[in-house]
Amino acid sequence: TVSVLYWNRMPWWGHLSSLLVMIMVGAALCWAMEEFKDGYPEEEEKKIGNVHQAALSIGSTRSRLHSGRVHTRSTLPAGAIAPVEPVTDCRMPHIGRGVAAVNMPFQVSLLTSKGPAGKKKFRYPSFACIVVNDELRQNRGGRGRTPSWTVDRRNRVVSRKAMAAFIERQNSSPLPFDRGHLIAQSYFNDPARAAATFRLENMVPQYRLCNSEYWARSVESKVRDYVINHAHRAFDGDTKIIVGTAGVRKALHEKNTRGVVLVKWMWTAVCRTSPAPPEERYPAGSYLVAIKATEKPPHPPDCGDPYPDQRRPGDEWDSLPDPPRDAPELRPIKEWLEANCQGPWHNFQ
Repeated sequence: TVSVLYWNRMPWWGHLSSLLVMIMVGAALCWAMEEFKDGYPEEEEKKIGNVHQAALSIGSTRSRLHSGRVHTRSTLPAGAIAPVEPVTDCRMPHIGRGVAAVNMPFQVSLLTSKGPAGKKKFRYPSFACIVVNDELRQNRGGRGRTPSWTVDRRNRVVSRKAMAAFIERQNSSPLPFDRGHLIAQSYFNDPARAAATFRLENMVPQYRLCNSEYWARSVESKVRDYVINHAHRAFDGDTKIIVGTAGVRKALHEKNTRGVVLVKWMWTAVCRTSPAPPEERYPAGSYLVAIKATEKPPHPPDCGDPYPDQRRPGDEWDSLPDPPRDAPELRPIKEWLEANCQGPWHNFQ
């Protein structure tokens, strides 16, 4: 206002200083807006830190107040995620410098992408894990909410707006992507828990044809039909389903796709943590398949050459074979799985 009223009376250095002040104020406002957009400040995180725990006690509070003819509504703050009863914790160690995601119904470990200098770093899922037991098969009835992708901003993963902009932009390109689940919706029979898999902490962009064809039919359907829901219960007890990522192809930090991380590989392991009795159809040990997640395969819908070799049924390894030379990012995954899962190892065939 001062600059406008006295502009004609100012010397040249007054004009310059006024412009500098306006630029600094504008930059400070932009920074503040970006901070609010990307996540809660620390004081806000403290305020919402107990929201979900408090929401779990709403039912008992309502019953007590009802006896005194006082009613309350079970409302949550804007942006809060309705709590879902968690399943058995996998308690798997983190890979590398992973950190635990908060407010998830199953274990999710997050890694941090290395953005360009001066850019905010975002997290992306390293792996997600569930334990194979009757909890996965329970259906407590009721209607599940319509699945929509949500995110807890305390986890510092990509925002819904940025992910939606990226997916929409890729739809018109030769390399369209889907929102690829780690733990699949179909792994849960309970509607509320199935809907809770629609979290950005539990997804990465995945090449559309691989996601809808090979990954859905040759990986997720086999885990669901033969590991979780099979009548023989050959994998009950100390078996964990672990779905993870390996390597980062590109971290985008553009205006409309900021924070979207493209991983190179997605993998699924059926991890037995104790020796299982040998069976003719389901031999003792653990199972693994890894595919390239964000590259267009030469012969779709095969998703390229998986690791380890999936072409020959009955292949068995005391330890996992060495990854391909062009996939050094799979070696830490190989070593981590061998250290935490019971061999021998088999492919998904």
